[in-house]
Amino acid sequence: MTLRLPDATTLTRAQHSGWACVLCRAPLTLGAVPAGRAEGHIGAVDLSIDVYACPSCAVLHGLAEPNEPGGAG
Repeated sequence: MTLRLPDATTLTRAQHSGWACVLCRAPLTLGAVPAGRAEGHIGAVDLSIDVYACPSCAVLHGLAEPNEPGGAG
């Protein structure tokens, strides 16, 4: 099962800018793990962007191992 990311058009400014976790909206001050690409369009404008998860969400959703750099634990 793959992680279902939110639509790019629903991201907050902080999530879109890479300042907040795409899953829980926590600030990414303690590290960030690539979470994938949030897809979305408004008309012909492609708003798709690479998004990041906090270390806790990354471990919870299988994006990182607990002992990896950037992983929680």
